[in-house]
Amino acid sequence: MRRRDLLSEFIIEGGLSNRLQRTYVHVECPYIKVNVRFKAISGDHNVMEENADDLIESISQPYLAWERDG
Repeated sequence: MRRRDLLSEFIIEGGLSNRLQRTYVHVECPYIKVNVRFKAISGDHNVMEENADDLIESISQPYLAWERDG
């Protein structure tokens, strides 16, 4: 799967992250979260610019957490 596939069910959570690791929240329930690790495509290792074609390396078990303020 690629980053774009994940975005059909999850949205980006704010906070510290980079291209290779990010936390997402479920679109219908902001208390359901997952941590995702990505592999940059085609040798592009700029950790600040995300690419919709980045490959999902791993995804955590879904977990419950409070929404972040602000």
